[in-house]
Amino acid sequence: MGLLTGAVLIVKNLQPAIDKIIDFCKTWDFAINVSKTCYTTFTTAGQRKNYHKNYKLKLTVLDSEIPLDANPTFLGIKLDPKLSFKPHLQDLENKLTSKTSLMNF
Repeated sequence: MGLLTGAVLIVKNLQPAIDKIIDFCKTWDFAINVSKTCYTTFTTAGQRKNYHKNYKLKLTVLDSEIPLDANPTFLGIKLDPKLSFKPHLQDLENKLTSKTSLMNF
């Protein structure tokens, strides 16, 4: 058996943890919303053109592949690969700008 690549090693360790979470949820009658399930990676390089190619992993939850999302929203905060919060702040700025422009008659 040869050396495992980084992605294979991550999936090998992460998928059993996901399966344990699923078992826990089944035991306690929690529902997992597969359509809201995604994963992301945090890196000092940030999001680049090849982000999806480099960080795409084959992870599943309830027989559905978990999609990679470079900018997921968690508890109302839009995250980004560098954790700079720029996308979140840009969204807030856009919302505030549109609301304040309504106030200017």
